[in-house]
Formats: sequence, C-alpha cells, structure tokens
Amino acid sequence: MKIRHFLYNAEPESILGGAAAPVEPVESTEPTESLVIDDGWLKGVEKDLASDKIMESVKDVPTLVKNYVHAQRMVGKDKAILPNENSTPEEIRAFYHKMGLPQEDEYKIELEKNLMDEEFTKEFNKLAYENNILPHQAKAIMEFYNGKIAEEDEAHTTSTKESIDTAVQALKDEWGEGYGKNMQKALDVINMFDNDMGIMQHLDTTGLGNDTKLIKFLANVGNSLNEDTFSKDAVAHYGVSKEEAQEQINNTFADSNHAYHKTEHPNHAKAVADMNKLFKIIS
Repeated sequence: MKIRHFLYNAEPESILGGAAAPVEPVESTEPTESLVIDDGWLKGVEKDLASDKIMESVKDVPTLVKNYVHAQRMVGKDKAILPNENSTPEEIRAFYHKMGLPQEDEYKIELEKNLMDEEFTKEFNKLAYENNILPHQAKAIMEFYNGKIAEEDEAHTTSTKESIDTAVQALKDEWGEGYGKNMQKALDVINMFDNDMGIMQHLDTTGLGNDTKLIKFLANVGNSLNEDTFSKDAVAHYGVSKEEAQEQINNTFADSNHAYHKTEHPNHAKAVADMNKLFKIIS
C-alpha cells in the first residue's frame, strides 16, 4: 500500500519519467579563438578583413588612410549609366560617348591607303557612328571585310586561270598542230565582224572567251570564209562587194553637195574615211 500511495501521491517532479531536475551549466575551461586582431596597428580589426589580399600592400595607418581617400575620390568619377530598354536615343548616345565614341565631326577610321575609295569610306563612317560603333571596332570590321574580298579576288583569279588552262589544253588536244591556225581564224572572225562593238572585251569580261564551244564555232566560221560558197570581197569588206563600192563612189562624185566635197562640212572627215574604205574595196 505504501508503494501505491507513493506512486499516486508523489509530486510530479519526483515521479520517474517526469520533468528532470534542472542541470547547472558547466563552464568550458577551453579558450575560444578571437575573431579580431588582439594587438598591433590593426588591433580590433576583424581577422578576415585584415588578411584580405587588398591589405597586402598596406603596412601602417598612414598608408591605409591614403588608399582610402584615393578610393573615395574615384567613386563616381566618369560614371556611365548602362542604358536599358527604356533609355532614350540621347541617353544611349551619351553612354557610348563615355565609352569612347567621338563626336560625329571627329569620327574617323584610319584605313590603309587605297583600301577603299573615299566615298565608300565616308558612307561607312556615317553608318558606323549612327550605330554607336567605336572607331577601333569599325576598323576591325572593315579590315575583316577587305580581307575576305581579297581572298575572294585571289580565289577568282586562280579559278579563272585554271579555267583558261583547261580550255587551252582541251583545244590543243583536239586540234593538235592546227591549234595556232584555228585560234587565229577565230580571232580573225571577231576582228572582221566586231564593227567597233567591243566584242573582244565583252568575251573577256564575261568569261565567254574561255568557252571552247564558242571558240570552235568561230574557228569553223573562219574556215568557211575561205570556201567558194562565200563572196570573199563582200565578207572582207563588211558585206560590200566591189560593184556596190564602185556605185557608192560614183554617186558621191556625182553629188556636189556631198560632205566629201566640202571641207567645212561637220561630216567631211567621216565622208573622207568612208570613201577611203570604198577605194580599198575596189583596189
């Protein structure tokens, strides 16, 4: 009974499983590490700040003060505000002026002489300035562009030479010893019928002068001009036969008002040249 009475009437603090009796804190006898410097000219400064790499060159208070003042003076100097989507064109331009963009009348890109013509360079300068491209950036772009153009020109020249060599070799293989003769006939046809149209220059600039089919065609025409089916006199003189030339000469002599007879006439020189051609045909 005493046990039951004890169990049911004891104070809760003494019942097994109840609240434990308070434990008095035990002070540690181990020393704690200080977070600040204890002595020296940096006494009281946090150790992690004192050991920062920035402090390596600072050896005393005067140096620290000097560095601090200089740093404060630099705060806000030449400050540039980064533009955003809400910035005005003027604000954006002001930012790039801070970054080194010259004023428009001073904007100039130094390029190698003869790299680009003056008008192109002027237009490029204007475009680069309007797009806030710094001069050294614009120069790099232009040099890159010209380098690519030079590479393409060199590649084109090499390709053209290879094309010519291939065409020449193909005709030499086909014509053999007759290569020189046939080529001359093709040139004769061009010279005969060019009539100041610049056909030879056109063939060179368009690349048609390397077309083996065209060259063989012209050579065949040249060979045909020697056949009896063609009037040699008519062909040799641009379609004018001896009879026709003589008739034109007679008509000119019969016309006293013709420019050929009047030295003061503006067409006199041309009339004389035409008559000389006619004289060659009948000779």
